[in-house]
Amino acid sequence: MRRTIGLAVLVVLTVVRSAGAAEGVKPLVVPVLPAAGNASSQKIVEDAFRTAGKLRAGRKGDVVIEFAAGTYRLDRPIVIDGAKAGDGRGTLVVRGVGDVTITGSQPLIERQRRKADDAVFDKLPATARQHVRLYELPGLAARSPHVLIPRAANFNTEAAPFEVFDESGALGPAAWPNDSTATAQSHAGDLVALPQGKRGAWRGEPDLWLAGRLWSYEVLRVTFIDEQSDKLRLYPPSPLGIADDAPFQILHAASELDAPGEWYRSPDRSTLFAIPRGDPVLEISVAENLFLIRNARDIKIHNLTMQRSRGAAVVVRDSQNVNLQNLDIRWTGGRGAVIQGGTANGVEACSISDTGDGGVLLTGGDRHALAPGRHFLRNSTVRRFQRLTRSYRGAADLVGVGNDVVGNFIADAQHYAIRFQGNNHTISSNEITRVVLETSDMGAIYTGRDWATLGTSITHNFVHNIGDGLGKIDTKGVYLDDGASGTVVRGNIFANTPWPAFVGGGHDNTVEGNVFIRSEPAILLDGRGLTWARTAITDRKSEIWQRLFAVPFRSKPWVEQYPRLAGLLNTDAGIPRGNVFRNNVFIGSQDFEILPEVSLEAQSIAGNVSIAADDPRLVPPLSELSSPTDLLRTSVQRLIEPALPYLPSDLAGLEREKVLQNAH
Repeated sequence: MRRTIGLAVLVVLTVVRSAGAAEGVKPLVVPVLPAAGNASSQKIVEDAFRTAGKLRAGRKGDVVIEFAAGTYRLDRPIVIDGAKAGDGRGTLVVRGVGDVTITGSQPLIERQRRKADDAVFDKLPATARQHVRLYELPGLAARSPHVLIPRAANFNTEAAPFEVFDESGALGPAAWPNDSTATAQSHAGDLVALPQGKRGAWRGEPDLWLAGRLWSYEVLRVTFIDEQSDKLRLYPPSPLGIADDAPFQILHAASELDAPGEWYRSPDRSTLFAIPRGDPVLEISVAENLFLIRNARDIKIHNLTMQRSRGAAVVVRDSQNVNLQNLDIRWTGGRGAVIQGGTANGVEACSISDTGDGGVLLTGGDRHALAPGRHFLRNSTVRRFQRLTRSYRGAADLVGVGNDVVGNFIADAQHYAIRFQGNNHTISSNEITRVVLETSDMGAIYTGRDWATLGTSITHNFVHNIGDGLGKIDTKGVYLDDGASGTVVRGNIFANTPWPAFVGGGHDNTVEGNVFIRSEPAILLDGRGLTWARTAITDRKSEIWQRLFAVPFRSKPWVEQYPRLAGLLNTDAGIPRGNVFRNNVFIGSQDFEILPEVSLEAQSIAGNVSIAADDPRLVPPLSELSSPTDLLRTSVQRLIEPALPYLPSDLAGLEREKVLQNAH
């Protein structure tokens, strides 16, 4: 196989170099073929990248690594290091021809039952024993001390120890209850009440876990079962505390291995006990990432399927102009892509789905100089992106300065869709739906607890059908939490979204030219800095003050861009000031909820229009509305005139879900 690749490279070089090395030279192509059968393609792929690095050195023109159709199994990430990638003035192009899959998994080998397996079989439910199959665990899966990792809001959880897959997706550790949750009836600190009827069932389990919406969604290890007090001790303790009646599951107990799609690792870590969902062929993830790009520039990776990494599929660090395009990224243990540092790197026209720890992380830009990172997520589809860490991992997480999330379809998540921290980000022309399905006190687009997070614009988005639809959870559309300030929310359409524009005590926010359909109260402004959050305002060691002091808000670039920010030191920062609410249209929605502690004189409110749900000018009636944007196009142009200058010219471009449905 490697001789074939080497010959192909030699032939290409001979032909291309005959054309010379002038401007406009044809690219050099390094063809790659997959290894035979289920063998690893690691060395084959690494050899191709090593060859490409040498070809890039000292020449103009592109170098192309071209994957032929097939499946390429990796044991570890392909590293593209700037020091070794060549210093040429062209682009390194990595592309697939035909159906190309890069996978971080390898097949499991099934084996027969042995005497040593009896101890586990004795714990299995009697009805399940005949359905259980045994598989040998390889390498890392056998060495890892635990089958899961702790997951919570403030934990870095990029890489899972391993996951198990069949053709339809990921299997999960044996769970109780299977398809529902139990309720934490009593708790104290890191202790949760042992469910009734389970005394003794989980005794002696060396790797037992509890997962649930304790406050945010958390996965924590059960370190001790005190049967005398009927308590489960958790480690680490829940960082945000355990809410009353918190729903949870117990994971990875042999006595709970009773349903197709579940597995259990033996206490000696050598064997996987599993109940397949059909075909007994299973695979296990081994590669932490598929691509690791660092200190490199001018790279384009496109037309590939990437799947089954333990962590993020692609990691880009301190690089420039790295474009991930037309990729199908799915079933990762981490994010689809992580971009940290550098400039102008991004994800474009990709499909990201069923990821464990979020969609895309964009970290870039210099907050001291307010220099933009120019990273981006554009024109992509991101769905089911909180499979393992079910809160505080967005389809897009923006950190730093000047990064963009534009033109995407985002759907189907338990928590927020987009979170931004830092300055001057752009969140525009996205369709967001069916998010914040499980967790209260959260919004589809979220930021909070930072007066210095200024300059972000949220424009031309279509945000609809947010929350569980039952009103059981506290859900927002755009949530400017705990003093968040200086954000522009302009020209968006909100439909069937509770509290679509929520301003939690901040300053200088603008909510302008939006249309709110069956979404109420459409705009809320409170003065929490004068009431229940007063302590955070008066204590300059509090988190919100420390975040302000962490940036040079009195330096020249900050004063030039945000001249009012330094004034917080000389005023009562708990009083919300300078918020602008104008030219919004409310259709079948309560317009404002402004709490009594707020001074109306300190805000600007003008030009807003309310239209009742039964207004005869609504044709068709709001109760028969099949598409909010259809209504806006046809029947109420005169009614929504105040918002028209701010809305996108092509409303159809926001209804990406319809386009996706028609495409399939």
